Amino acid sequence: MSLKKNLPPLIELNEVDSTNNYAMGWARGKHLPKGHEEPVNGLAVLAYHQTAGRGQRGKSWQSSHGESLSVSILLKPDFADPGQPFPLLMAIAVAAAGVLQRYTGDETGIKWPNDLYWRNRKLGGILMETTVKGNSFNWVVAGIGINVLQKQFPDFLQNPVSIKQITGKEADIKQLALELQEAVVTALEQAAQNPLTYFESYNQLLFGRNKTMKLKQGNRAFETLIKGVDAQGRLMTGADGSTTFQFGEVEWML
Repeated sequence: MSLKKNLPPLIELNEVDSTNNYAMGWARGKHLPKGHEEPVNGLAVLAYHQTAGRGQRGKSWQSSHGESLSVSILLKPDFADPGQPFPLLMAIAVAAAGVLQRYTGDETGIKWPNDLYWRNRKLGGILMETTVKGNSFNWVVAGIGINVLQKQFPDFLQNPVSIKQITGKEADIKQLALELQEAVVTALEQAAQNPLTYFESYNQLLFGRNKTMKLKQGNRAFETLIKGVDAQGRLMTGADGSTTFQFGEVEWML
């Protein structure tokens, strides 16, 4: 696939502790690439191995050297409200899922709030980190991790899958990173016109939507109908969707 946008560089690193940490350094004016004395919207870093990758709520992101994609994109969403970050996550998740569907088909979607799933198996995840200045975001880093070439995973990982396992083909990690960079930058531009541009698409891609799924809250496991996600990012459950959960209040049991 040829890229359409004239984007800032994609910096390739063989190894780094965390691409999100590296991109956050850009936000603070550190190790910027030549020709970019100031941080630039859309600048991205790709690492072929992370030694301390992170996921949502402090979970680690496991990656094998040269087999997975870890890319972080620096964004300047001036339009967004720090008190309502979910529209940003929606746009990033829908953009990433759309790119992955080119490789894996339409069974790839989004498991609330930030995982990328193929059928009922984890293909990747998103970690969005932000800095705030006054009443607006200063910089946002969209970190995306994708299983690309793995054929085996550690036993402790729950339901992982790679593009290679799904398709039998070897996707090019750098090309995939470039496609994600373009898709995410484009999505943020469109979200700037209407922050809820991707609301319907997010719900259409939602894992488990209109199905009875098993969740866990504290020590209580229960089954409930998944109705969708509201504009504040709460998971709507039950027959009428009136029982809602914030990020971190429940866990999926798969």
